[in-house]
Amino acid sequence: MSIHYSGKTQTVVMTNNHTTCTEDTNMITGKTNLEQLSQNVEFWSEYLIHYASYNLDKEKVENISTRLDNRIIHIVAVLGTWCGDTKEQLPVLQKILDNLSDNNISIEYIGVNRDKLAGETDISSLGIIFVPTFIFYEDNKELGRIVEIPEGTMEEHIYEVINNK
Repeated sequence: MSIHYSGKTQTVVMTNNHTTCTEDTNMITGKTNLEQLSQNVEFWSEYLIHYASYNLDKEKVENISTRLDNRIIHIVAVLGTWCGDTKEQLPVLQKILDNLSDNNISIEYIGVNRDKLAGETDISSLGIIFVPTFIFYEDNKELGRIVEIPEGTMEEHIYEVINNK
């Protein structure tokens, strides 16, 4: 596993609760994990705000849990630490996963740069155009994707994806 950083200054613009980064700073590319992502102060401070402020639809989370019973799901989360949508949507996905009961979900985090390249990790076969892209797999078959911002709520979109057998 390799993590690459590029050190440039960053300008962050907040409009209507949406963050846009005009330059890159401490960009993480390649396979990563939440612990490593937490070391990127700019990314993690926004991640924590969105995680804490997201109000789960507990009924929909329970519906997801019920639908996942006896299933093994793997998610590949392709993200940009520089990306406002990633800072908003990754914590929402993670909060939902953290609140599922007795699930068999694993998640793999892959950071990309603005060109959607993941350093030494080859993701060309994933066809990534926008980030974040959350790809759901079961038995090594893709069930579906959530790209950038989910249609409806994240809970609704996850439920639709896992029902797409």
